[in-house]
Amino acid sequence: MGRRRASQGMSIFTMTLLVGIVVTYLLWGVATAMYDADQGNRWMMPVPDQDAIRKRPSPIAIFVTGIVAFVSNSVMHIPAVFQVVRFVVTKRTWYLIVVILVEAIVIAFGFGTAQLEKSLVKNPGFKTKRKPRNIAIPTPTDD
Repeated sequence: MGRRRASQGMSIFTMTLLVGIVVTYLLWGVATAMYDADQGNRWMMPVPDQDAIRKRPSPIAIFVTGIVAFVSNSVMHIPAVFQVVRFVVTKRTWYLIVVILVEAIVIAFGFGTAQLEKSLVKNPGFKTKRKPRNIAIPTPTDD
């Protein structure tokens, strides 16, 4: 296969690989969160002092705190990868099955998209040759 033109975009393999990396990272983050919660750690927002004007934290602050906790937790547990995997295999077997199914869906999506691309390249579609139709245009009448 020759070089791709810039107008063709990224290859199916590259797209599937990037989707797989993102999905794997998200699944890893969920696994580390379950492991961290099992270890007794809880990620919570800092409680503002009682004299604060707002009694509830804003939704944006909750969202940002959740993202920071997710990213820091997933990066912090990279050295403990074997403990996290052992925890998932022994105590969260259902999650292991979910991970395998989700990754299989990503791979099947890549294969399906590659097959679709091959079939579209082989058979670009069909062109219909229509005969021009005579359109009856009403003629003005003198009344």
